[in-house]
Amino acid sequence: MIQPEQLIDAATEAIFKCDNEYLRTIEVDVLDACLAGLTYEEMAEKLDYSNRYIAGDIAPALWAKLTRALDEKVSKSNLRVALERLYQRQPSPEKQTAYRPYPEGPVPLNSSFYINRSEVERHCCQIITHPGTLIRIKAAKGMGKTSLVNRILKTAEAHPLQTLYLDFQWASQASINNLERFLRWFCFQMGRQLGLDNQLDDYWDTELLTSIDNCSQYFEDYLLPNIEAPLVLALDSVEQIFPYPEVAGDVLRMLRSWHEKSKSSAIWEKVRLVITHATEDYVSLDINHSPLTNVGEPITLNPFEIEQVQSLAARYDLQWQPSEVESLQGRVGGHPYLIHLALYKGAVERKTFQEILGTSDQETDIYFNHLLRLREELLQSQDLTAAYRAIANSPTGIELNSLQIYHLQSLGLVKLKGNLVLPSCSLYQQYFQRELSRDAIP
Repeated sequence: MIQPEQLIDAATEAIFKCDNEYLRTIEVDVLDACLAGLTYEEMAEKLDYSNRYIAGDIAPALWAKLTRALDEKVSKSNLRVALERLYQRQPSPEKQTAYRPYPEGPVPLNSSFYINRSEVERHCCQIITHPGTLIRIKAAKGMGKTSLVNRILKTAEAHPLQTLYLDFQWASQASINNLERFLRWFCFQMGRQLGLDNQLDDYWDTELLTSIDNCSQYFEDYLLPNIEAPLVLALDSVEQIFPYPEVAGDVLRMLRSWHEKSKSSAIWEKVRLVITHATEDYVSLDINHSPLTNVGEPITLNPFEIEQVQSLAARYDLQWQPSEVESLQGRVGGHPYLIHLALYKGAVERKTFQEILGTSDQETDIYFNHLLRLREELLQSQDLTAAYRAIANSPTGIELNSLQIYHLQSLGLVKLKGNLVLPSCSLYQQYFQRELSRDAIP
């Protein structure tokens, strides 16, 4: 039987070829609900929207898109039959060479290898349409933060809202460790994306105002008045400024003040913020004094569940046994990037399940660079290194203080079982048992 995910992927590809646009998250959810046999009223309740919005707005527009893309009348009643015909018309694996991109960076919007996190995406895409929104997406590297941001922005553009995206990794080293230079770079990038002339010298007053004041006023007096629609400002990889406390503290306080102004100021009400940061850098950040603590909507990305790994393995056309897929999920703790990498190696490089998992912590293996980076992060703190050595060598887990737990969770290295702390996956336990014994502190 053709799986709903396969039918939805086929529909997504057909609509993109026809209209050069991607399905929104809410449209994917409606397709999935229709294929599951839900009524409009039932799916409205499940998706937390009004029945009128689903049945009167989303569904008719979706059927119109599919009718154009499939060149036949499509409605709720014949959806599955129409999509099955579409799927059967696709070239078989024997007649085509499927392109499987190397798993690096965000998953493209139109990629069939993107695993939907329905509840998280639905929530983010709902609240971003409201004034004064601040979404903070926090997770370890490789968990899918930027992929989620791209889908939030796509939803925002469909409303329509003005969107801007800035990755702090784009800033040069010379800019990122100097507050004045960083903020001028920040303002310049925003203006350039809006198609506005660079007016920094006209608005920047170094005699009377601080750099933070100048940046805020540049937005308030020049950038925001020149946009008509509300603005969704997505700031990615904000952890890049964490190693520079003076820069990080002031920038994060500025963003918090913008969020607070959006509650009472007409001009700042235009601004909705989406901020991502990798949690690994919490080890060097003073979490007790972070200006973004307890502000906005915190979003945590969880590891893949076994069903999501099974779905991804099917998209890679791998014929692994269910027990093998389950073993992979357990071996790497459901880490999305590590899952993608293993499946890619199996599909493209024809590595067997045994070859991938048999040496997955060795220096020649596919996870070597990932493990080495974690090791370097951990060794920055003797306290955390000693704590994790004890965790990795304990068969049942150990108790730690709350700050140690917080930092080790931020690195993605541990999970909790009651009051006991255990390695988050067998890959980490096996690797660090060996490596930390070599690095034992006298």
